[in-house]
Amino acid sequence: MASRLGASTADLPAVLKGLGIRLKPAMPLEKQQFGPPVPVMLQPVRAVLSNQKSARQKKKRAITTPPPSGPFAVLAVLQKRR
Repeated sequence: MASRLGASTADLPAVLKGLGIRLKPAMPLEKQQFGPPVPVMLQPVRAVLSNQKSARQKKKRAITTPPPSGPFAVLAVLQKRR
């Protein structure tokens, strides 16, 4: 995998971390199973929890008023009248 990303094997963990990817080791096959081994899975570094996501959305929804001399001042007045 390192050669496909143009990195050395020693730099691969840092490259994957920078890309936001972590490797999940493959599960070994059971004694009764035959075939090729299961490949390694790529997963995001961390999943966003629902309460974190809602807190981020609330922060984004906060509307700040533009300066009165700015080009969007008229739209801010109209938004307040709603």
